[in-house]
Amino acid sequence: MRLRRRDKGQECLLLLLDEQPELDDAAVNIILSQWDENIVAALLDIREVEITDEIIKTVAGNMRSRAKIMELLLQREAETLEMLE
Repeated sequence: MRLRRRDKGQECLLLLLDEQPELDDAAVNIILSQWDENIVAALLDIREVEITDEIIKTVAGNMRSRAKIMELLLQREAETLEMLE
């Protein structure tokens, strides 16, 4: 039952992020610390996230997806740097 609720929550959050809402830092931190890489990828499509010590600590606290999320953040950062060159 809990897994089903999480899946529904993920679907709802993806639909919400599709609307490109303005998100404050607290909302971003919650997404980074609680959700998986699919939600974070949707977040990164609408909002730039600068990799800071606080962001690293927040992602490190995500027990389920921390490695995948950090990889995603670093990949997006590398793509941004390549575009600037």
